[in-house]
Amino acid sequence: MQTNTLTIPRKPSLFLINLLLAFVVTTLLFFIDDGYYNFNWTLHLSNRVFFVIYIIRIFLGQTLTEKFILKKYNGKNKTILTSLIGVPLGIALLFIIYYSIKP
Repeated sequence: MQTNTLTIPRKPSLFLINLLLAFVVTTLLFFIDDGYYNFNWTLHLSNRVFFVIYIIRIFLGQTLTEKFILKKYNGKNKTILTSLIGVPLGIALLFIIYYSIKP
């Protein structure tokens, strides 16, 4: 008896796309930081902690955009709009939180 299985190729989820984009944008920001254009920041543990915080904030901006602003959109438009609106929103969240904490 032979059984046939049907495999359907899965598209990457918006969660993974947003997480990857947050990682890429944060890596670019840390690469150009202080004008050295290198990855020497990875040598210090405190920089790695802030790297993760930046990824979380940018990803949070993308997620908020997806859940609250772009409820009605589907497909490629939603992915593109989530990236174009969510990344600047996540970076703005970083600045808002940073400047509200500083005395």
